[in-house]
Amino acid sequence: MALAAIARDGWELDDVELIAQAHPATFWLPEGERRESLVPGDTVKLIFRIRTVDEFGAEEIKVERMWVTTDRVEDGEYHGRLYNNPLCTPDMTTGFSVSFQSRHVIGIWDSNN
Repeated sequence: MALAAIARDGWELDDVELIAQAHPATFWLPEGERRESLVPGDTVKLIFRIRTVDEFGAEEIKVERMWVTTDRVEDGEYHGRLYNNPLCTPDMTTGFSVSFQSRHVIGIWDSNN
């Protein structure tokens, strides 16, 4: 399954490793080893860029951080389901299918905390 692209799918994920490189003092990421060893059931936070249309018909890109629960791991890609609903669109809801890589993971839910 191909990763989402905003031009084709209306949404995509930010490469948070690039953001962390640009802002090392203020943008924290979980350790790479942990982001690269997710298993089904892990819930992760990703940054979504979502194309929307405002009330005047102008296209906008909205950014939301949302949780995704991992269902399976396949060939270095993770596949999961959206755990919450975005505020900016009704087109994506809980259960929406999401494919991602370790470079997209900004946070990992720790059920022990």
